This record gives sequence, structure tokens and C-alpha cells, in this order.
Amino acid sequence: MSDKVISSLTAAKERQLLKWLAQRMPDWATPNIMTTVGAVGGVVAALGYILSNFGPWWLLLGCLGLFLHWFGDSLDGTLARMRSIDRPKFGMFLDQCVDIATVTLIFFGLGWSPWVRFDVACLFIIGYLMLVSLTHLRSNVMGTYDIAYGGLGPTEGRLFLLSVTILMLIIPPIEMHSWPVPMTSFDHIFIGMALWTMVNFAIDARRTVKQLAVLEPPRTYRQKN
Repeated sequence: MSDKVISSLTAAKERQLLKWLAQRMPDWATPNIMTTVGAVGGVVAALGYILSNFGPWWLLLGCLGLFLHWFGDSLDGTLARMRSIDRPKFGMFLDQCVDIATVTLIFFGLGWSPWVRFDVACLFIIGYLMLVSLTHLRSNVMGTYDIAYGGLGPTEGRLFLLSVTILMLIIPPIEMHSWPVPMTSFDHIFIGMALWTMVNFAIDARRTVKQLAVLEPPRTYRQKN
């Protein structure tokens, strides 16, 4: 297994909070149940965004879903390690599969809301999956698993999405005549987020290639006589 490193801005404080929560969780709250809670949170968040077509107050359901998604997804691994019942390979595979599915579902829900175009939401999903792929490629070749880019990780991403969702409660989805198609101001926010993921993909991929070039310098071919 690769060494796990979390270099995000909130990592240290979050680790303390998760440890405090894990110490107070009942015995029946197993890591798999926490993973399920995180998955359910993703579904709830997606439903909140979709139902906001019928009124902005449904976005509060989306906020609740985002909290549950963070709570379950962040606590499952901490709980397993503190109880010495962790299964690194099983846990990693299950956690990543659930994360990819739920994040995709959340942004599909966002794309079916009045605030964000579906193609814009899909653009962010593409950028997110690019970073997920790079994380695992880098883990495979460098032996270090770091889920943060530019000091921002999943928790920072959820906090940002939560902040934007609260802003949606205040600001209606006013259509702006933007090129090439009409968009809301929230479309521009998520286009910016998508571009951020893609730029960080390019920067970190280049950095890793340079590191690998030093670790594995080119060899000179010598023809045998």
C-alpha cells in the first residue's frame, strides 16, 4: 500500500475532529455503516438539488446531504484505524468506488437544478475524474497517496460546494446572456471550478513526470556485437 499523505489546508484540524468523533461513536456504528451514511448523503444531496426545481428551500436538503456525505466518508477510515479493524485494500477500493459514484451523482443532481447547466456540471465531473485518475497513477508510480491539490482536498471542496449552495438560497438563478449560450452566474463559478481541476491536473502531472525522469534517467542503447 502507498503511504497516505493529506496536505490540504484543513487536514490537521479535521483529523483532530474525526478522532474526537470516532471516540464517541457507538459500537454498532461500523466503518461500513459510515460508508453507507456517506453514500446516502450523496443521494440526499442530489435529490435536494433536483427538488430545488420546485422551490429553493429544497437546497437545505442538499446541505444536509453534503454534511452526511462528509460525516460518513471522512469517519469510516478513522473509525476502522482507531478500532484496529482496518482492511486497507478492501477499505480503499470500497471507499473510492463509493466516492466516485456519489460525487458524480451529486453533480448530476446539481446539473438538473435551475442554478447550473447540466453540461457545466458534467464538465466539473470530467475534471474531478481526471484528478482521481492522477491521484491513483501517482500513488502507483511514486508510492505516495495524496488527495489534495493546491492545498485543497475533498473537505475543502465540500465546504466550497456548501457555501455556494447556501448562496443559491439567497440569489435566484438569473440567466445571463453569456457566450456561447445563456448561463447563470453559478454556471461561471462551476466552470471556474472545472478549469481549476484541469489546471491542477496539468501542473501535478508535469511535476510527477519531472520527478520520474530524475528517478529513472534515460538509458543509452548499446548494440550487442
